Amino acid sequence: KTDSSLPPELLERLQNIFKNNIGEDMSGLIQAFKNNDFKNIFYYSHKIKGAAGNIGYEEIFELTKEIEFLAKNNKKDETLLQKLQKEIEKIKKD
Repeated sequence: KTDSSLPPELLERLQNIFKNNIGEDMSGLIQAFKNNDFKNIFYYSHKIKGAAGNIGYEEIFELTKEIEFLAKNNKKDETLLQKLQKEIEKIKKD
C-alpha cells in the first residue's frame, strides 16, 4: 500500500532506489540489534523510517517508528525486527 502525493514516475524511481539501498541499512540495523547498540538501532530505524514514510511504505514506516521509540528507551523487540525484514522482502518482490 502506498500513499504519496508524488508523481507516479518519481515515486517509482524513489521506491527502486529505496529497494536497492535498504540492504545496507538493514545490515546495520541487524548488527546493532545483535550488539544491543541502541544508538545505532535508533539511527538506522530513524533513517529507514524517514525514507519509507516519504515514499508511501506505510507498514515499514510504522514498524521502524516502533523500533526507534523503543531504542530511545534502550529497549528492543526482536519480533518487530523480524516483521520489518518480512515487509522489506515483500516490497523487494514488487
